[in-house]
Amino acid sequence: MRLAPLIAFLALLVVVPAGHAGPRVVLLDTGIALEHPEIADRINRDEALTLIDDGRGIRDCHGHGTAVASIIAGRRIGLAPHATLTPIRVLGCDKSTTPERVIRALRHVLVQRRSGAWPEPTIVNASFALPRDPRIDALVDRLAAEGVPVIASAGNGGDSACGYSPASAETSIAIGAYETVRRPYWSSNTGPCVDVYAPAHRLGATPPAGYKRRSGTSVSAAIATGVIARANPARLTPGVVRRILRAHSVREAWGYRLSPRRPSAAS
Repeated sequence: MRLAPLIAFLALLVVVPAGHAGPRVVLLDTGIALEHPEIADRINRDEALTLIDDGRGIRDCHGHGTAVASIIAGRRIGLAPHATLTPIRVLGCDKSTTPERVIRALRHVLVQRRSGAWPEPTIVNASFALPRDPRIDALVDRLAAEGVPVIASAGNGGDSACGYSPASAETSIAIGAYETVRRPYWSSNTGPCVDVYAPAHRLGATPPAGYKRRSGTSVSAAIATGVIARANPARLTPGVVRRILRAHSVREAWGYRLSPRRPSAAS
């Protein structure tokens, strides 16, 4: 059974190793607000991709992807402002998607990795949950074998995360949300597939240049991704990611929370 640490905002204490360039964070989401001052200079536009043919390209017409991006790597509110953002738009303006889009996106990341086009440390953030799909889970496991961990929302159905992809994949890092150190967020999926519980609420950027309070496991997954990106380990595997999170946590109440001691980055 997976452990379930609680990540708190003390994650900001994670030390960035000197001399390391920031990791690439691939965002499978609604796109991104290209001109938002919080993230405009963190976006790798040459690597960006849309899988939705509506003429909008990677531009965010919902706000979800922009919020997730800013929590991870925003200039002022991000946990890892040194990270580079590579958006892949798989969620539409209503935040809906299909398994086929997600499969295409994961295959694209796998091809880029195997071809050597993306040799640097790379993390995939998937702040969404679809009904469990073995094809998605298999691709997550293949990416993990190539050193690309997938950080996934546990989902907001008040159900078991094991029924949703990509959280149900064996090698995914599934993130639930917590309200207090004593209980999960009311809608967060839970269960043995959850690796980590992180805060349910945080301020996020919203198009075109505003900010909005966000809640749920999408926020939690973004926080967890930001913690890992800020730690910036030289090697990224699901095992390394879990060790980073657990090393920064202490046991309290029904799970774990981040220790107030200064964490050191894994390598």
